[in-house]
Amino acid sequence: MHPYKRSTRLSLLIKEEIADIVLKKVKDPRLGFVTITDVEMTEDLKISRVYISVLKEQEEGLSLQIIKSAKKMIRAELAKRLRV
Repeated sequence: MHPYKRSTRLSLLIKEEIADIVLKKVKDPRLGFVTITDVEMTEDLKISRVYISVLKEQEEGLSLQIIKSAKKMIRAELAKRLRV
């Protein structure tokens, strides 16, 4: 038996992949220093919630807007990388 639930293991993998995607694929120079702090998933793996942190408080709103506008691309790239 695995020491962690599947949702926990998958959350950690998604966290790493999203961090990599944001770093390498989101090319907006206005994007501040963003950290993916946590990913929580439901037990049925259908819904995940991603938490981010922005280094400079004054860049928070703009960085969140940039991430939201890149959401579709991030999801598509994540789907390519994950085969669950």
